[in-house]
Amino acid sequence: MEEAYQAASVVGDSNLVLVTSASHMDRALYEFESAGLDPVPAPTNYIAQKEIKQPWIKYSPRAQYLEQFEKYWHERLGQLWQRMRDKVAQQEAQFQGDPVTSPEGEAVSTN
Repeated sequence: MEEAYQAASVVGDSNLVLVTSASHMDRALYEFESAGLDPVPAPTNYIAQKEIKQPWIKYSPRAQYLEQFEKYWHERLGQLWQRMRDKVAQQEAQFQGDPVTSPEGEAVSTN
């Protein structure tokens, strides 16, 4: 999240291309969009394979599949953490009586 806000302070309204691994792109986009940027995604380092020469290989146990499974859950739990972090921050702001922006973009007062 810090990187996204630092990039926003440097980039401003200029175009930004976000380059990161394909498995991490959703979380990275969320952070940069939360920082007020609209980056162009450029995913890299895909771990899925399209060209499997022997079809039975994809059904046999391999360390690569365990790594993909771990990356999948790492990213999904990271996304869950992002949403929970933002929800808690929003609720804390409401509890303290600070105006909070609603999902529709309108200022909401808790008074």
